[in-house]
Amino acid sequence: MRPPAPSRHLALAVALLLAMAALRLHNLTLQEPFIDEGAHVQRARVVWSFEEHPGRFANGKLLLYYWLGVFELPPITALWVARAAIALASLLTGAGVYALGQAFGGAGAGALALGTYALLPLAFFFERIALADPFAALFMVLAVWQSVRFARRPTLRAALVVGLLSAAATLAKLTMGLVPLMPFIAALVAAVPSGTPWRERAQVCHNRYGRGLALVVAIVTLCWLPILIPAGIAHLRGDPFTVVNAANLTDLADPRPMAELRTAIPAIARYTSAPLLAVAAFAAAWLMWRARRDEALRANTAVLIAWLVLIALLPPIASQNVRTRYFMPLAAPLSVLLGWVGWALWRSRGPFIRLIAAAGAALWLAGFAIPFALQTVRNPDELTLPPRDAAVFLGGNFSGEAMRRAATLLETVEPSGPVIAERATCDMLAFFTARPITCAGNILRPVELLDAPVSYVILNGHEPQPERLGLVWELLAEYERPELRALAGVTRTVQVWRVRAP
Repeated sequence: MRPPAPSRHLALAVALLLAMAALRLHNLTLQEPFIDEGAHVQRARVVWSFEEHPGRFANGKLLLYYWLGVFELPPITALWVARAAIALASLLTGAGVYALGQAFGGAGAGALALGTYALLPLAFFFERIALADPFAALFMVLAVWQSVRFARRPTLRAALVVGLLSAAATLAKLTMGLVPLMPFIAALVAAVPSGTPWRERAQVCHNRYGRGLALVVAIVTLCWLPILIPAGIAHLRGDPFTVVNAANLTDLADPRPMAELRTAIPAIARYTSAPLLAVAAFAAAWLMWRARRDEALRANTAVLIAWLVLIALLPPIASQNVRTRYFMPLAAPLSVLLGWVGWALWRSRGPFIRLIAAAGAALWLAGFAIPFALQTVRNPDELTLPPRDAAVFLGGNFSGEAMRRAATLLETVEPSGPVIAERATCDMLAFFTARPITCAGNILRPVELLDAPVSYVILNGHEPQPERLGLVWELLAEYERPELRALAGVTRTVQVWRVRAP
């Protein structure tokens, strides 16, 4: 085990965590809301009522809703509260990054890893948005940290902790589905010297870690049974609910996921910088080269590389719609890698290497990380993001600006009447108005509109089909969704209608 961190390093870690909090909480609602945030908030409001099995609406993000649901999410302020909940959770992620850096390379490596993570745009940009990915990253980091501790000291208590954290990672988001493999990998590489035949290595691993690893499997399974058993029963009864959205699953014969992966790689570079990725590749190669002669270094390197691969591997394999945010958890192993190697080079090499390392870090901070951070908290609309991300996060998917204008209009319309909105628009309107909104399905029905002499309907790019509903429709306003024009070359609008019986 590494010696305890010197007090100065712990003080630095605390200071960096405070800086993380400031960066993630400052001007938190300046960026337009993303449609998924609206859906997450709506689900979080009902999950603690236990009126419906959460598997019916969780879509592979169960724990996120229980976390957000702990906080009161009133209209108007819900966006800030939800984003702040994710930002605060990210501080534990940062603490886990520090702990892993310290476990691999000492307290200095931990502090450097945390500093990298605090300012890495791939981390802080998404940790300012109420998404499942940064919340899942928290449990992923803690699970990997505890896997390393379990490999070094395989007690049943340690296995219990690893099992709970691994299960939590998968329940937070299914893109973390390979995280439960980490304790097995950590145990396998730590069991015996690398020159040992694999059969003998597996036997030693079984003898030393078998009971603990079996407990990990049992805990992960038990944590998923409350989801899987009701899902199976519902399926047998002909009323299935969605454990994971099948529309997002990859058809392995479909070339589209690999094409999207090729798009995702330069997108990741936008949040990290190409020079940093090049340095990370060099750092990984340098570690593997040094690990040839150092058994402990070899085991730690294997764990880190496996961590990177497992987190990067699942999204393109499992999802046909690969999004940059799915790779946000890569920020943690990248930061640990850079902190570990950076500290090792700083301590073991001469002044020339130190000068180059310091100059490179300063250039990255001054030329990329700090300007990106300042732009994010001051004027996010001017950020240079991948085209798809710019459309959905900055323009506001289902346009936050359009929803804001529609909500403003609803405050002034006469005569007063109930407001009905399609699901997608309903989730977003709650960020901009305290007026009660009835969430309808994607297909409106006359019965939903005739509870009052006059109703107001918010539609998202659809014609109301007045002839079918047999109602009188009056278009009050129409607001363009510019993000769709930028993303797909189509023009759609958010429409506000006054509806009454003939």
